[in-house]
Amino acid sequence: MLVPSLHPDHNEYVFGGDFEPSSRLLMQFAILRGLCSASDKLHLTSFSILNLLPYNADDGFYGTPLFTRLFLSLQMLHISIITDQSHEGSFPRGPMMPFWDNTIQPRIFNPSAGFALILTSLTLEGDIDIGEFPDFSFAKLNYPRLSSPSLACFMFSEASDLEGFIIRHKATLCYLKLKHCTIPFPEGGRPSRYWAQIWNRFAEELMSLEELVVESKMDTAPGRPLNYAYFDPGWGYNSDYEEVPGDERDAEALAAFDAVVKSAAVHGQA
Repeated sequence: MLVPSLHPDHNEYVFGGDFEPSSRLLMQFAILRGLCSASDKLHLTSFSILNLLPYNADDGFYGTPLFTRLFLSLQMLHISIITDQSHEGSFPRGPMMPFWDNTIQPRIFNPSAGFALILTSLTLEGDIDIGEFPDFSFAKLNYPRLSSPSLACFMFSEASDLEGFIIRHKATLCYLKLKHCTIPFPEGGRPSRYWAQIWNRFAEELMSLEELVVESKMDTAPGRPLNYAYFDPGWGYNSDYEEVPGDERDAEALAAFDAVVKSAAVHGQA
């Protein structure tokens, strides 16, 4: 098992389009370059990268075979990504887009990734809404042995296909954790899908699930387990902390789903 835990603070700033990496980011690059240089000898089965800053290096080493080789034999993968939460919207997120577009999705989470057939545990955590801006799609990802996904700050949307990803793995899932996830909708409009619909579908489909963890932000709407997020063209996605018309059954549906999971766990132990 390899667990590089990087500095837990974001300290990157962009002024007038110029980006100068901080000493913390340069240290991150140095650590990961060192791992890449030894990737042919490591043969990792468990790899955790904690507090990863979402920026690409100028020399492009994330795009080299040495980097992707780190992930070839993984059965467990944990990546947590930190951003600057003192701002919202396109200004701080803009410099991060190449990292998501050119590194996270195509270099690590692509359908032909070396670990695809053997991965059993996946933890992928962000601290801003991920799925549309920045983009991330689960649509083509398939891990036949996946038993315990844990996802933080990902959007349930048509573009991300996170709901479909979870359903595709229903035969092997024993554990599911969803933290601070949202459903996007246009400002002034309504969501095309509600949490109640997702929970009801999961209750019908995820028959192998034995443990469910759903964590919401402290300032989510009262009685609503997970939030909705509306798109503001000037800022990006913002969580809606008020009641959203149509969300009245969300908490009830989650409670029913949780009861189904607990019942399955009891019967599985019998």
